Amino acid sequence: MIGIRCIGLRKHFFLATASMLVLMAFGIQCVSVDHSPPGEKMSRTESEDNGMSKEKELENMIAQGDWKAVELAIQMGEAAWPSVKQGAKMADFRSRQISMVCAGQLGGEAAGEILLAGLGDKHINVSLAAAGQLSMNPPTSALQGILNELAACSEENICALLALSAGRLPDEASTKALLGLVDGDDDVAKNAQLALAKLGHPEYLKTHLSKLASKNPHTRYEALAQLVYIDDAKLAENAKRLLSDKEVAVTIGTQYNPRYRRVCDQAVDTLVHLLKLSPPFETKLAKIYSDIELMQINQLVP
Repeated sequence: MIGIRCIGLRKHFFLATASMLVLMAFGIQCVSVDHSPPGEKMSRTESEDNGMSKEKELENMIAQGDWKAVELAIQMGEAAWPSVKQGAKMADFRSRQISMVCAGQLGGEAAGEILLAGLGDKHINVSLAAAGQLSMNPPTSALQGILNELAACSEENICALLALSAGRLPDEASTKALLGLVDGDDDVAKNAQLALAKLGHPEYLKTHLSKLASKNPHTRYEALAQLVYIDDAKLAENAKRLLSDKEVAVTIGTQYNPRYRRVCDQAVDTLVHLLKLSPPFETKLAKIYSDIELMQINQLVP
């Protein structure tokens, strides 16, 4: 699935970030998107019938604001770059936004160049898409550019995502930059603390793990979700302890059909990611697991 809305209003951003971290682990793209571009779209089948080259087809899909362009770019691999680079300069913000996601999925140095440039885009959806992609798969070559942007950053949502990016690039410069952002209670500070935990900073890792013992079930749930970002298999034992925690943490579903996800449900998702487990049942976001499934996961964890 591509184009799920994970970035909302600023006051909800840190909660959205935690949800986004879970989605990242399952390969789902999370950017602020508009799914209703003007004009008629040409389907991939129609374009192939017309004998159109894949490169031209991708360029047209990006120009038309068609999010299926991301899937095609992934299929094309390196051959997609000319169209993606062209799309990053198109007049319609939707085209530039889609190009940011395409670049992030393709990865590598070329992606870093496009995404760093995208951070300065005049349209917030484009810059958020660029920051979102950098927060998930930042090229090593983009480290200094990310730190430069982080130092000069003024948009809180983008700064918070860039803090997560820095946490994925182990380096003394990353640690130093993040330590300069930890004071306060805003989204940037929270994400900087989380990024330092990922980098193995003893103080912030200890602080994060202490949240798993919080009296607040929502805090425990969020801390479990964020272990997906920290992504250290050695921390799995901390998640395993919460497989028996059946306190309700979040409400999911719809207004008229609410469902209640418990701490133990997120513990399953976190353990599956950290230990690369293959349980005998389907795991997915927002699933509420049965007692039998919880027992099966417990048996799979060393």
